[in-house]
Amino acid sequence: MPREKTEEPDEGFLAEWTKYIGEKIEKAWNWFWDHFKSEPSSDSTPGGLGGGWMGIPRILWIGFGVLVAVGAAFIIVRVLARRRRRSEVKPGTAAVAAAPDVRDENVAASDLPEDGWMRLARELLGKGEGRLALRALYLGSLAGLAGRGLISIARFKSNREYARELGRRGHSFPGMVGAFGENVKIFDRVWYGIHPVTEELVSVFSKNLSRIKDK
Repeated sequence: MPREKTEEPDEGFLAEWTKYIGEKIEKAWNWFWDHFKSEPSSDSTPGGLGGGWMGIPRILWIGFGVLVAVGAAFIIVRVLARRRRRSEVKPGTAAVAAAPDVRDENVAASDLPEDGWMRLARELLGKGEGRLALRALYLGSLAGLAGRGLISIARFKSNREYARELGRRGHSFPGMVGAFGENVKIFDRVWYGIHPVTEELVSVFSKNLSRIKDK
């Protein structure tokens, strides 16, 4: 497997943090050098942590060394946690957007691509939601026609307006225009009326969709 690249933001943060700590250590060293550069007292232990200016900088070095180690450990843990989260996502998969609620009258055909609507319709049919599935099929047909430049999607347009627009732009495909017009009538009877959704009705609607897509 190819090696995974380290994220630049983490490397940049580590470099800036290390630079910051280095500057603080240098300032502390210079300050103690200026204030404690007299000879060490006789009771100072050579090389030890006793009194005098020789012991104080060593304590600072130890303290800052601990801080650097803790900070580096924190950054490493954070980077490893991010890598673990990324590795949990399977290659080639992407986040799936939430499907629109087809019960909502404000949902537009442009909210999903044509194949997205068709996939949603199949899911709804599998759940026995025939009325909602029919609307998903209808919105998918609008998305497909808009993708071919035969209609333009707008929330204020009625289904009859879509049918008239398709008649103007797709007049050279009378079969497609007729199939769409029939589907508009079926959808209106189901969605705005009380006509039941049967398997036969869904079959007729689907056949008209095929005629629309084939043109």
